Amino acid sequence: MKGALNGTYASSERSYLYSPYVNFSGVTAPTAITFAIWYETEKTPTIAWYGINVQFSTNLGANWTIIGTPADLNWYTDTSISSLSGPGWSGSSGQYLIVYHTLPAAVNSQPYVRFRFYFTSDPSINRDGVAIDDFSVQVIPFNQVPLCATSVTVSSTNPPVISWVKNPAESALLPLGYNIYFGSTPIPTNLLINVTKTSFTLDLLGPGNPYYVRIVPFGYGGNVAQSSK
Repeated sequence: MKGALNGTYASSERSYLYSPYVNFSGVTAPTAITFAIWYETEKTPTIAWYGINVQFSTNLGANWTIIGTPADLNWYTDTSISSLSGPGWSGSSGQYLIVYHTLPAAVNSQPYVRFRFYFTSDPSINRDGVAIDDFSVQVIPFNQVPLCATSVTVSSTNPPVISWVKNPAESALLPLGYNIYFGSTPIPTNLLINVTKTSFTLDLLGPGNPYYVRIVPFGYGGNVAQSSK
């Protein structure tokens, strides 16, 4: 989003990207939106200057409500973006990120639900902007167990970085994240951390001792993979 296909976004830009109307008539099950986003906007260590968020309307655009907060899993980067006067994504993602968020019950049974992305900038320091792809609305797979991660690798650096790949056969809405178990036994049961990305750095390892890591994807309602890498 920058008001043009090439170049940087404009100074003091206000851009909107709208979805078609979505008919939620008869929908009672929980739903979510998911899409890919790549953002390159101005952000310093202390201030998020420019950015973008996503909103919805149920009354033909008369009123718009921001979806989510930075406290939500796999969602906004900042609580307050200067040009937006609200939460959103800001800075540099460096690549497309797959994000998702549950939708409020207010959209259920509504015949004219519309979504929009709202991007803003201020008068100086313009960058590439924001790209959005693969936007969809889906019913949340509450009863679906996420698939195991694949291609687990350990770097030769100190401290080591553990990396893995989301299962290519996985749903766009799964997994919500990964529970990382760590210990000195082949099937560790000590939960070290849970993450939403597909890598983490394993600090504070003692020399000369074998350690084991178990990566377990988790889904909605606490559903976890039956096996792990």
